[in-house]
Amino acid sequence: MADTFASNLKKIHNPHTGTIFNSTFKLLVDSAIKTMEKDFEPQLIPKAEEGDDHATLEPITLVEIKLMLKKLKVKSCPGEDGLSYHIIKNTPDAMLDKINQVYNQCLETGYYPKNWKSAIGTMIPKPGKDPTNVSNYRPISLLKCIGKVFEKIISNRLYSGPYGG
Repeated sequence: MADTFASNLKKIHNPHTGTIFNSTFKLLVDSAIKTMEKDFEPQLIPKAEEGDDHATLEPITLVEIKLMLKKLKVKSCPGEDGLSYHIIKNTPDAMLDKINQVYNQCLETGYYPKNWKSAIGTMIPKPGKDPTNVSNYRPISLLKCIGKVFEKIISNRLYSGPYGG
């Protein structure tokens, strides 16, 4: 079944092959990344720059985390770590405080943990469609809820700021 889904997805989703993605451009990007690699090491704390005092960069508070957790649906599926929103919502404050420290380190250093980027890919049947036809499924990625809470807090700050809703 997995091979059938993979084959169908391969037909639908092709990588862009336009001129912007030619091999010379790819080599140029790879070279630039290699030379700037040291700038992206998480243990290096960047120096404050103009604009770093913006409200979106203020430390995240425990209250902010709790308010975000109240907004989230408990029905959402967890990522590969198995930690659902329901579990995080019922976590003791002492543990939420540790999570808050991690969030603030991420915010301070501009680093998003690789572990939060991994996902479980799964296929979901489209409502009202024949489930025996593989083209009647859509792929979704189940990301880790701990990372999604962080993203939602940042997104909320961006959209509720001077340029947001």
